[in-house]
Amino acid sequence: MLLTSWRDDLWQCDPVIVPRVSGLEPQGMWVRALEQIGEHAVGGFEVPVRDDDRAFEELAEGSGLVAGERSNIAWMDAADRRSVRSLAEGFALVDRTQRRDTPHPMRHRNGDGVGERLGQCSLYDPELDLAVETVDARVVSYSLYWFDPVTKVGLVEPVRVEDEHQRRGLGRAMLTAGIDPLALRGAQRVKIGFGTEAAAGLYQGVGFQPTTTDTWYEGRDGAPDACIERLSALRDIHERRPTQGDSVLLGSATPPLSHRRALCLLPQCSTGALFSNTPMRTATWPTLVSA
Repeated sequence: MLLTSWRDDLWQCDPVIVPRVSGLEPQGMWVRALEQIGEHAVGGFEVPVRDDDRAFEELAEGSGLVAGERSNIAWMDAADRRSVRSLAEGFALVDRTQRRDTPHPMRHRNGDGVGERLGQCSLYDPELDLAVETVDARVVSYSLYWFDPVTKVGLVEPVRVEDEHQRRGLGRAMLTAGIDPLALRGAQRVKIGFGTEAAAGLYQGVGFQPTTTDTWYEGRDGAPDACIERLSALRDIHERRPTQGDSVLLGSATPPLSHRRALCLLPQCSTGALFSNTPMRTATWPTLVSA
């Protein structure tokens, strides 16, 4: 279970159950999620739930959370990737190995320390940290690509083209240039998330196919009364059942990107857990798990 502070008054909770791996059932995971929300999440919080996951949907709604915005997930088989496109005249593609001494393009969204924090992520590769520049070295677009050699999964996160430079083919050229080295490193599948029709058109244009949608369930002022009542009932049920083990607290010693706090709680199972510390949903610590 991943609990992330985006701001002091906005938290995100991600209960994660790896398919086909024995461990906690949804109710047991939800108990721990509500416990951590109640202890740490001062202010508002969000829980993303796949729209085809009836178990967590019922748990979220039964706990008094309110359905909010929706987002989409798309996947691509690396073998189906599009050929690399050329940039328009007057633009150049660079990576962080060529710009180590310049401010990181993501600093405006993630803070001045984003470059240092990225360097602390085990899966970060500066050659996959791309930007598009004008002839006067002004950044007009950027994107970041992640490869997990264990799962053979690639992740594209984040992607940004500045408003005044959109619809000029920069995003398509940058994406094809970033996905190609993922495949050359061994990625078999590549994942991306998005929330707008414009992004959907761009990503499908380079080979991504939408697979699932998520609803972001919202709560305010920590765990609401309905959550507390639900937690008590679930805890009574859960404590009567054998568990796979206690939770492990990970990642609290080193703050994640943009000085945000994160608590990563994973069930201790004999089969282990497939998780890596790398940025997720714009900027934090995603898990590269091939579903």
